[in-house]
Amino acid sequence: MKIIISHDVDHLFFSDHILKDLIIEKLWVRSFVHLLQRKINVSTFIHRIIYGNRMHRIPEVMEFDKLHGIPSVFFFGMDNVLGMSYSEKKAKPVIKMVMDNGFVTGVHGCDYQNQVNMQKEYDSFK
Repeated sequence: MKIIISHDVDHLFFSDHILKDLIIEKLWVRSFVHLLQRKINVSTFIHRIIYGNRMHRIPEVMEFDKLHGIPSVFFFGMDNVLGMSYSEKKAKPVIKMVMDNGFVTGVHGCDYQNQVNMQKEYDSFK
């Protein structure tokens, strides 16, 4: 039996969500609630609030997969649906980084029931 691990890349950067959705605001509220419930400490709370621009852990995931010899595929969304708000321009260097590290990349395929939209995503990915 051959097992392949897939990683759906739903988020790349904080800036992708500003004025588009409530992803960041929900993170802050959830983090505050976790702080009040003592599920996280003050240091973790502050880190989450002022962390910076990255919302993914792709380099760490690639490192783990390489270390353990895990063949994996990274799927990138080329349509801004389902909470994915990153642009093709911002995705391109991340996709290149993944490919340069020897991993396979593919299209997330958000609107899998619509052939025209799937083709658009695939064409954008190419």
